[in-house]
Amino acid sequence: MARPLTSPPAGLGARRVALFLLAAAAACGRSDGGRPDAELGGLVHAPDTSPAEIDVARAAKEPAELLRAAALTHAQLSALLGPHQVSGRSHLEVREGNELVESLDEDLSIQLDADGNYHAVSSNSQDYGRDVYFVDGALYLRPRYGKFHRRQPNQSTEPDRIRSEMFGSAAAHLELLAPGLAVADGGTVEVAGRPARLVKLSTGKVADPPPQRTTQRQWRESAVVKEVSGEIALDEKTGAPLRARVQGAVTFQRDGRSFEMRLEAEHELSAFGAVAAVAAPAPDQVVAGIEQRHELAERESLLEGIAPPARRAAGP
Repeated sequence: MARPLTSPPAGLGARRVALFLLAAAAACGRSDGGRPDAELGGLVHAPDTSPAEIDVARAAKEPAELLRAAALTHAQLSALLGPHQVSGRSHLEVREGNELVESLDEDLSIQLDADGNYHAVSSNSQDYGRDVYFVDGALYLRPRYGKFHRRQPNQSTEPDRIRSEMFGSAAAHLELLAPGLAVADGGTVEVAGRPARLVKLSTGKVADPPPQRTTQRQWRESAVVKEVSGEIALDEKTGAPLRARVQGAVTFQRDGRSFEMRLEAEHELSAFGAVAAVAAPAPDQVVAGIEQRHELAERESLLEGIAPPARRAAGP
């Protein structure tokens, strides 16, 4: 029987999107004579998230450039490639000796049409998942079963963020394996009619993992890459990872215990420019009138007859 970790590793598999893109240099001015604007984390100037052009020839020879290409979000791929569909899968397992501690398999599909509408579905072996439509400016969401909740995005970036999170397994796995990654040029191939450069992945000289800023990811500082294999086909024109297969293994320490993690992820893009218009779910599959209520109104509804009404703060 699988025995859970005292605190399960955070930031693994499809649940995290690898973020390698470097923002453009922030302005050098100061807002108030104090800290430079560049140190204020986008509070003064909105961060520039548009990636620099990928050098495909360089990515076939240098891991750092390949990692940058693999880290392109699905929203960025869409800007480069236009309408397309994605199919993908991932597998992750953690063992302590011969004992299985954690295991997760996940499947993914995305259809993105010419108007920027999409339907994205992920499902996994733990019977969880997400089913998301974004059509004509509205989100339709359900955890995996039941009916969809229709609402407007909380932020203009939310629809792009959701599908990019769902797409990010291969990039997340490659990020973890990066300290032991070697690459080689595999020549030219074709993916769904698009010319591409094949980059072969293998185990190279293992370097120390980078320091982690958050306690949830500090287990990665003890990670040692044991194996890396797979391949990534980069679009010759844009550098987008049209097809990826990433496999590997790492060992790490956590709470005084030793573990081995094996991971796999793959995806393939296809149907470029040939995706039918994505339609919203049928009306009988949508819960109408879902609105976020003010927290005081929610409290009064839940505590009606149990507690006295809350007093609102006096106005100015």
